Amino acid sequence: MVESTSLRGINRLENSEAQADSSFYSGKSLLRNQYINAINYANFEGESLQVVFKHKIYARNLTIPATPSPCLNDSLELIWEKKITEEDLNRFDCQKILIPDRGGFLSAEPENYCLNPGGMTVALPEKAEILDSRKIGRYPGRGVDLTLIQSGSFYKGNLIDFNPQALLFILDQENNPGLRWVNRDETFQVILSKNNETFYSGECILTAAREDDGDIFHTAVILHSEIRKFRKKKFRGERFELPSPVYISFSHPLSKENCIIPVKDISGSGFRLVEEELKSVLIPGLIIPNLSLNLPGGMALNCKVQVIYRQKCEDENYSFIQCGMAILDMDPGKHALLLNFIHQENDSHAFVCNQVDTSSLWRFFFESG
Repeated sequence: MVESTSLRGINRLENSEAQADSSFYSGKSLLRNQYINAINYANFEGESLQVVFKHKIYARNLTIPATPSPCLNDSLELIWEKKITEEDLNRFDCQKILIPDRGGFLSAEPENYCLNPGGMTVALPEKAEILDSRKIGRYPGRGVDLTLIQSGSFYKGNLIDFNPQALLFILDQENNPGLRWVNRDETFQVILSKNNETFYSGECILTAAREDDGDIFHTAVILHSEIRKFRKKKFRGERFELPSPVYISFSHPLSKENCIIPVKDISGSGFRLVEEELKSVLIPGLIIPNLSLNLPGGMALNCKVQVIYRQKCEDENYSFIQCGMAILDMDPGKHALLLNFIHQENDSHAFVCNQVDTSSLWRFFFESG
């Protein structure tokens, strides 16, 4: 049977890919009045739902992105984001709807559905299963330009989504005529930028690719969990675990999401952070141009930093991520305040770059000979 041309280019999920089979279910679920909130949030953010169809005869799936309408009850209106006709889908049965939620997905198997021109109406089930196909959530790339470099050739594209271990990006063939010369067995450099400002560059390797209406979507794995930003020092600066709570806050340069992460220990040149593995957002090598280091008492010190390393650590009960950040740029006056804070937290009699009582200082000089 020959497929209609309007179905060509729609993403087909093979059995080897991350389709929601039984191995991806976490065993947890959300009630309808709970997962409707995720649908409405997707509508508010302009995110797509993925509708998965299964062929009535052949063992293959068809996934179509759809825009959800606001939902208040058990009926959901979906609008196809690509031109699809009702006749094209008559050979398929709707299996499930994948709903984005906190970097993962929920899977809802519709109780009933009705195809219509441009979309479908779905009767939502009582529960939606929570998929557990990834240990780390993925985050959308918002307006991020991507440059791929391999063997002196440059290819331009856009970042679709990312996590600290992998990137999903699109390269269109029209603007990249030499795309067929990409060697998928060799590593390449990826540069992520926005408005001519570079936020990340690193070595990656391609692991998967698929074509959609002339565009090619690539999945790449980030190879290194540590970068060498500075020459190795003979004596490393001492880091301190502070008794007072310190945390960083910043707008992620790739996703534009606001992030708040506690600081584990700190020195005058950088600090170490602890992230939950599922919510990890820091890529080794990522540059954050405007980060706020928040100290007790409401003091905030702005600086430019770069992620130096990312390490997975396991405790008896859970696993977590440790990340090291190096301070690239900070106002000298702010840096003096940071040093003063660090030393006073460890020794209440220590003062760095503070106002000096000159009379007491001269008395100290004379008494010490």
